[in-house]
Amino acid sequence: MNTRTCMIPRGKATFLQVGSIADDWPCPDPAFGPKPARSMYDFLVADALPYNMVTEQDLKLDGRPIFNPQRYVYTSENLFALKGDPSETQFDPCITGAYQPSVIYGYFMMFRPMSPGMHTIVRHNHDSNGTDLTFIYRLTIQ
Repeated sequence: MNTRTCMIPRGKATFLQVGSIADDWPCPDPAFGPKPARSMYDFLVADALPYNMVTEQDLKLDGRPIFNPQRYVYTSENLFALKGDPSETQFDPCITGAYQPSVIYGYFMMFRPMSPGMHTIVRHNHDSNGTDLTFIYRLTIQ
């Protein structure tokens, strides 16, 4: 279990990334690339969709459940340039250290501005390896 704290200015929304993948290209595998007449965007989206980053999602705000958190899935609408840290190739062997065309696919939530005071978001889920991921976010709204 991980606990994180932060202060948020009054009137500001809170963004929560639950789980995501940034799929980038090129990759050392020469077979990893779009077929002729297929766009890079369509290729990367198709490659990203099978990743099941988050399973068994359970999300609560101040003890109240957020129903159907799986519906908060997002896929970027366009390619964007991603420059990854080459020391992170154990997580993504396609990182080159240069800008690469990429898409993002994942679960994201935006909470409306909360009332001043203390609030707690509890996120419990498992990743695709079955690892339990419980995060407690203790928010102080100023």
